[in-house]
Amino acid sequence: MTLKNTSLAILIAIASAATMMLAAAPLPSTGTASAQHDNSTATTAANATMVSVGMGNLTVSYNQFYPQDLQISAGESVTFFSPTPEIHNVIFPLDNTTMSDIILPFSMSTAPQFELLPPYDLGEPWIEPGPNGTQILVTLNKVAFVPSTVDMAGNIQYLNGTDVSYTLTGEEDTVSSGLIFPPEEDLMAMLAQMFPEEFAAENMTQTEEPAMAEPNATETEVETFLNVNTFTVTFEEPGTYEYFCAFHPAMYGTVTVN
Repeated sequence: MTLKNTSLAILIAIASAATMMLAAAPLPSTGTASAQHDNSTATTAANATMVSVGMGNLTVSYNQFYPQDLQISAGESVTFFSPTPEIHNVIFPLDNTTMSDIILPFSMSTAPQFELLPPYDLGEPWIEPGPNGTQILVTLNKVAFVPSTVDMAGNIQYLNGTDVSYTLTGEEDTVSSGLIFPPEEDLMAMLAQMFPEEFAAENMTQTEEPAMAEPNATETEVETFLNVNTFTVTFEEPGTYEYFCAFHPAMYGTVTVN
């Protein structure tokens, strides 16, 4: 198992646990909060207000944005970042009539054939019988995991980069940050603390491999979503913009643009 596949397995495990969290963890005491974050005052860097997406440590998770409510001027930006390996995203639901979720059912007229990619050798997709002879494939919602925008017609545009920036135009239905994580080196160090046995076994395997070993042609590298470190949104029009984390329903905030 390569490190990429190990991190993907860890990510899926964290995502599975996160989807079952229906309430945010209690806020830290006043002393703890003041020592780590000032929830009433935002810090700024490069003309952008910085918002921490979640907080906590390896054993306690605080599912909240810090600061939770902002006031900025038109033309200014807000940058979202994550200081922990917890799984979070930022969703701006600009059209409140849209219905979506992390796991979605899709209707298929015929069932395609799915084949597992090596090194995986156990598992199958979730397919259920649907109405009118169709079949239903249950899968993850890519919009929740990948930075993207959705316009009023439902057209999706995916945004690339480690540090993603986007300016609201007023024509969006939804704007998603995708998964936000610390830079990869920091993230791997955090995960190594959380899962020491997994990473120790991985390091042992890599050490035992010959230096000039040929790559395993039957093993496919699975791309993960661990690529967004910051997500910056620029607000040109006054108004109040609500946002939330799709993985934690009680985790939400607002940006008031004057």
